[in-house]
Amino acid sequence: MRDFLNGLDNLHDYLRFSYPRMAAPSFFCQSETANGLVLRYRSRRRGYVPYVVGQIREVARLYYDTSLDVEVLSTEDGPETADDDDETASGRSPDRERLSSALSK
Repeated sequence: MRDFLNGLDNLHDYLRFSYPRMAAPSFFCQSETANGLVLRYRSRRRGYVPYVVGQIREVARLYYDTSLDVEVLSTEDGPETADDDDETASGRSPDRERLSSALSK
């Protein structure tokens, strides 16, 4: 599962060739143990945390034949940081949503 999650950024980078204005999220496996991992999810879009949690659970069920317990450790809405160079179509700097999740088998 960790390899799948770490590969999501590469998939989104690939999709940017077809959708150059896409505001892609970022996924990073921060730490891992034998029983689970901590995933950091960052997105410019608000309100996607429940969607991401559901998608991760379904990927685990369908492709890895396992069920996951997902605990949202924290969420944070805040202004865009200086290292982000994307803007929405309206030109506004959208808020970012961050998620730290603990995933365990």
